[in-house]
Amino acid sequence: MTPSTTHRVPLEIPLPDEAGTLTIDRAWPAQDGALVVEGTDPVGRCRAGRIDPEGIATVTPHRQDTRLPGLSSTRGTLLVHRLGKRAVLRDDEAGRYVKVTRPGKAARIHQATRPLAGALSSAGFATADESLSASGDLIHARAVAGSLIAHLDPDAWGLALAAFERSWGSFATQAVPSRPASSPMTPLATHTAADEASILAAWLEKLRAFDPLRLTPVTKRLFVERVERSCQELTADARRAGALAHRDLHDGQLLFDPDSRQLAVLDLDTAALTEPELDLANLLAHLDFAAFIGTISRPMRDQAHAMIERLQLALGGNPERFACYRTAAEHRIACVWAFRPRSHDRAIAWLAGDR
Repeated sequence: MTPSTTHRVPLEIPLPDEAGTLTIDRAWPAQDGALVVEGTDPVGRCRAGRIDPEGIATVTPHRQDTRLPGLSSTRGTLLVHRLGKRAVLRDDEAGRYVKVTRPGKAARIHQATRPLAGALSSAGFATADESLSASGDLIHARAVAGSLIAHLDPDAWGLALAAFERSWGSFATQAVPSRPASSPMTPLATHTAADEASILAAWLEKLRAFDPLRLTPVTKRLFVERVERSCQELTADARRAGALAHRDLHDGQLLFDPDSRQLAVLDLDTAALTEPELDLANLLAHLDFAAFIGTISRPMRDQAHAMIERLQLALGGNPERFACYRTAAEHRIACVWAFRPRSHDRAIAWLAGDR
C-alpha cells in the first residue's frame, strides 16, 4: 500500500486479512519518516496503525498494542489510540475513563496533574483527574457531566462563557502551589517561550518534510517565513514562566453542564509553569479555528473574543505577549490539521490566511 498521490496522509488504508478499510481520522509524523495513524474501521471501532517511509501500511488488531500491554485487558470502549504512546477508554458501567500509558508511567503522569487539578477545582472548575489514583500503566478518572462547548446551543454557550470568565479569573489569581521538599509529588515542568518556539519549529519541520498538503512553492515559502518570524517574536521579549497553566487549553478540553452551570477542564497531563498569556491565547486561536471550520458560529466566536479580552484586561495580561502566543498557536493548528486527511482543504486555507 502506498499513500495517495494527492496527499501524503491517505484517506484510508486496507485492513489486513479483513474486508474493508480503515478511514484515517488523524496522523502523527514519526522521527523515522513513518506516520502513526488513528482511524475508524467499518464497524465503527477506533483502530491504530502505521505507514512506513516506503508507504507500506499496517493496522493493529483492535485494542492491541505491544507498547501498551494494559490496553487489551482494560474494560471500556476505545476512544483514542495513539500507537505505542497512549489510549483512552470510556467505561460506562463504572462511570469513568481510563488512560493507558506505557508501563510504569501512569503514577508520574497522574501526580504531575494534581497541582493543576487542585487549583482548578478551588476556582470552581470540575476536573476528571482530581480524586482517582493511578498505578502501573492505568490512570482512572471519574466521568464529569456536560457536553463539549462547541456542541452547545447559543444560550448554553453564553452561560458557559460566563462560567469560564468567573472561574478563570479566580484560577489565574491564585498563587502557584508550593511543593514541600519531602513531597513525593512530581514537580511541575516549566514551559518557556523558547520551548513553545521549539515545538512550533518542530511542527514546521514535519510539515516541510512530509508535505501532506502538497503546498505550492509560494504558499510554503510564505508560511515558513511567518512561522520563523513567530518563533523569533516569541523569544525576543520572553517573560518569566511562572504561571500555573494547562498548556493545551482548547474547546475540546472544556465541557459545560447547563444544569449545574459548571465547566469541566479535561486532560491535565500537559500542566506546566508558563507565561500567563499562553492558555488564553491558545484557547482563542482554537476558537477562531472552530469558527473557521464551522464548529461554532461567528457570533459565538465574537462572544468568546469579548470574554477573553475582558479577562486579559482584568488580569493585567501583556497584549504583545498574548499576540505572540496566539499567532504561534494559529500556526501550530495549521501544521497539526495538515495531517488530518479529511481536513486538507480547510488546513490549506487556514495556513494561507484565507479567513
